[in-house]
Amino acid sequence: ANRIIGTIPSELARLTNLIDLRLHHNALSGTVSTSFGLLENLFVASFHANDLVGEIPAGICDFAGLEYLSADCAGQNPLVVCTCCNVCCLD
Repeated sequence: ANRIIGTIPSELARLTNLIDLRLHHNALSGTVSTSFGLLENLFVASFHANDLVGEIPAGICDFAGLEYLSADCAGQNPLVVCTCCNVCCLD
């Protein structure tokens, strides 16, 4: 954990060659911006163990090379909706 607090900066989506985005175990809040759907080179994206809410953008699910996607999407009332996460954690 990096102890990052606040929202995920949408400017990260400008890093179009980014392949590994590990934001888990911080104190991030808000939603994952739809602009992250532009990071088509992502191989790993981990958003779990934060205070995020909402839906993981569908565009992320379309990445051909994405092998690992995690969020707090487990349980009866998940904080995050993710239709393509291969790891769903409890908050």
